[in-house]
Amino acid sequence: GALVRLFRVLSKGWIMETAGEERVRTVQNLCRLEDAGILLKQASTCDPVTKISTDFPKEVSAILNELTTLSSRDDAERLLETGVSMWNSVINLEALCDASQKEALVKVRHVAADCIYMSITVLSGVSARFNIDEISLLKFYTACGQKYVSELADMDMAAVCFSKASEFRKSAQAAAAETEGGKRAFAKALFD
Repeated sequence: GALVRLFRVLSKGWIMETAGEERVRTVQNLCRLEDAGILLKQASTCDPVTKISTDFPKEVSAILNELTTLSSRDDAERLLETGVSMWNSVINLEALCDASQKEALVKVRHVAADCIYMSITVLSGVSARFNIDEISLLKFYTACGQKYVSELADMDMAAVCFSKASEFRKSAQAAAAETEGGKRAFAKALFD
């Protein structure tokens, strides 16, 4: 028989789920996020620019929230690649889109940063494909917070991003103190 474990408790009782079912759901959610990243990339290269739905950020955020676990380094690398792709596509789209798209793009940027953070956490800070460290995460969340302030005047979401950035500032500062080059990189990150 399949190994059964307690997945979660709901008000109506216990729900049991096999480890295999959870793995299938994780793979499906990763595929959905990858598809979303591909759609963003295609939208950023179309002429004229394809508009993204105002529900798109909510949908990709919900998919990310459904990812309860990344059971392998390969899953984490896939999520990291998706997050980086989304981030880069948002940057391209920001230069091409009109004001009606700004809110969706700010929110997708935040989802991309969360994808990167989740995957780097699982990878213990070491990716085979990307060089992303605490300083990079500090920059990602600071940029998200700045976008929430400057483009949406959403101080609550900006505070969430700046709080996350503050967590990385502490660890990045500690890591940077070990080398002279690290100190310069940290100082540059703070003022970029």
